[in-house]
Amino acid sequence: MDNCEKLAWLATTWMSFPAIVVALRFFLYRAGVEYGQGEGLTLVDQAILYSQMFFGFMFLGTARGKNNGRRKVIVVSILVILPRLIISLHWAASSLLKP
Repeated sequence: MDNCEKLAWLATTWMSFPAIVVALRFFLYRAGVEYGQGEGLTLVDQAILYSQMFFGFMFLGTARGKNNGRRKVIVVSILVILPRLIISLHWAASSLLKP
């Protein structure tokens, strides 16, 4: 179980940077597009986001309360939530910016 936890921790932390980049790129792309218009996430972008989420949930399922367990759980939770939060907040931000 320790190896699975270690693999999930490493995969989640390493895949978080590309996932955040994908989320920011999608957020900026959709900034000038009306709701319901434009393209959605590409298959590659979805693969990055879902893979990162898979390993994040794998870590959360195998995490134990030893050593720095609580800190790692909080870090992984934030890393899994952040890209999805960036993508989902686009419509809230665009509706607030309209006069």
